[in-house]
Amino acid sequence: MKRITALFATDFSSSAENALNYFINFARPFEVKLLVLHVVEVPLIPTEVPYERLFDKQASDKKELGVKLMKTTTRILEVCNNFEVDHIIAEGDPQEEINKISDKYDADLIVMGNKKGGIFTRIFNGDTVAGMIEKGSRKILAISEDVHFRPVKTIVYACAISVRDHNNINALSEYAKVFDAEIIILNVIDKLEQEYPEIAAVMLEEIMDHVHYKNIKLITKMGTNVSAIIKKFTDEVDTDLLVMATHHRSFFEAILAGSTTEKVLNISSNPVLIFHLKGNTKGW
Repeated sequence: MKRITALFATDFSSSAENALNYFINFARPFEVKLLVLHVVEVPLIPTEVPYERLFDKQASDKKELGVKLMKTTTRILEVCNNFEVDHIIAEGDPQEEINKISDKYDADLIVMGNKKGGIFTRIFNGDTVAGMIEKGSRKILAISEDVHFRPVKTIVYACAISVRDHNNINALSEYAKVFDAEIIILNVIDKLEQEYPEIAAVMLEEIMDHVHYKNIKLITKMGTNVSAIIKKFTDEVDTDLLVMATHHRSFFEAILAGSTTEKVLNISSNPVLIFHLKGNTKGW
C-alpha cells in the first residue's frame, strides 16, 4: 500500500469539511499520515483591548479550537483505519504556516477547501488557496464546495506539454496505478503546425519511456482561451480528477494576466490536483 503524508488545512467552514470528506474517500487505497492544521491569524495592527483581556481571550479561543480539532481527528479515525492522524494549532499568516509545517513534516500533499470567486477578489482578499498556488512548493489538492467524491478512473493532466512535465506525470502515474485510472494528457497550444502530428508522436514516446505507465494518451486542442478549452474537454470526457501545473509569478503578473490554474479552479466541477513546475521554462 502506497504511503502518503498529507496536511489538511481547515478553517472549520463548510468548504473545508467538504474537502475533508472528499479526501477521506480519495485516500482509502493509501496508508495515510494526516496532519489536521488550523492557523490562528495574529492581528498585526495594535488593538485598543487591554493586553490581559486579549491574552485571556486568545487562551480561551485556543482551548475551544483544540476541542474542535480533537473532534475532527476522532471523526477521521472512526471511519479510516488506514489513517494515522495528528492535529496542530499554529499562529501567524496561514500561507506561511501551511508552507512551514508542510516542509517540517515533508508533506506529499496539502488538502484545502476552495471557495469559488473572481480572480481579483481572490488576490486582494489574500485567499489562502490562491496564495498557496502562487507561493507554495508542494502538491495541492483543492476541492471546491460543489465537488463530491467519485471513483477516480479518468485523470486529465492539462498543460502546454514540455520536458518539465515529465517528473509531474511520473509522480501522477503513482496515483493512477493505485486507482487503475487512465491519464489523458491534454496539450493546449495556440497554433497547430503542419508537422505537429510527428512532434506529438515523439513527445508521447518520450513520456512513455520516462514514466513507465502504459495507460496514458496525449490529446491536443488548439486555442487561446485555455481555461475554457480545459473546462469543455474535462466535461466531455467525464473527468474524475483534473491535474494542472503552475509556476511562481510576480504580484503584477498575477494581477495583469491572472493564473490559468486559478481560472480553471474557479470554474471547474472537478477536484484539482496542482503541481508546481520546476526548471527551464522553455518548451520541448
